Amino acid sequence: MGRKINPNGFRLAVHRNWTSQWYAPKRQFADCVHQDYLIRRFIRKQCATAMISKIQITRLSTRSGPTIQIQAARPGMIIGSKGEEIDKLRERIRRITGIADTTVDVKEVRNPDADANLIAQNIASRIEKRQRVRRVIQSAFQAIARQPAIKGAKIRVKGRLDGADIARKDYRHEGRVPLHTLRANIDYGFAEAKTTMGQIGIKVWIFLGEKAVRTKERRHSVLGPGEEGAAETADPAELLAAEEQRRKGEPKAVKEAKAEGGEQEFFDDEDMEGFDAAAKDA
Repeated sequence: MGRKINPNGFRLAVHRNWTSQWYAPKRQFADCVHQDYLIRRFIRKQCATAMISKIQITRLSTRSGPTIQIQAARPGMIIGSKGEEIDKLRERIRRITGIADTTVDVKEVRNPDADANLIAQNIASRIEKRQRVRRVIQSAFQAIARQPAIKGAKIRVKGRLDGADIARKDYRHEGRVPLHTLRANIDYGFAEAKTTMGQIGIKVWIFLGEKAVRTKERRHSVLGPGEEGAAETADPAELLAAEEQRRKGEPKAVKEAKAEGGEQEFFDDEDMEGFDAAAKDA
């Protein structure tokens, strides 16, 4: 299943978050989803040269305007000289939403060579310039190899490559990319190159190491109820060591019950006295 599904959606609520964060009543939910789609489509079309990685949309309520955070490798292309371009962008987004208090924030991507979306967009732009596909992929892997944070990568390009009459796919994989492992921090990006021979799809998977799983059970059992915030930055090896230490302190009966895979209830002395009294009355 991990090989079929989008890795970002597969890891939602584990160590990924939604790109749209808001709550709306049932009657207004579809309108808000459609509004988010129009905002993202407009921004990506208007700022195509800015190399946008992600667009985050947050709403405090359906009546208040959205707060839009744009993460881009070239923020200057969005802001413009003295902020003129971002003012125009903000005004056009207000026309889409119909709400005056719309906020637009631009954030720079510090390391574009470790961002899957930006790598896919870079490959697409070079293919549109009629560069050889295999040479473009080789160049992308050379840039990835210079990033110590990247543990593995996978790139797949599909379509009428280099103007071929029959569509085919070119694929390259280096290092580890464990798609089935939920704690694996995998960044996924997709882009399309529009050529005279048709569209070419580019998919990029980047493995950035392992993260602690942010489930409620694991946070409370390993870190304790007051240390949830440390789960995002904790080392997986430290979490496993803490879990092993916690298990060593469990009673023998609890360990045996867990080993058998069944559920077992344990009663204290007060409960047993109550049972004995009930048995005598009977």
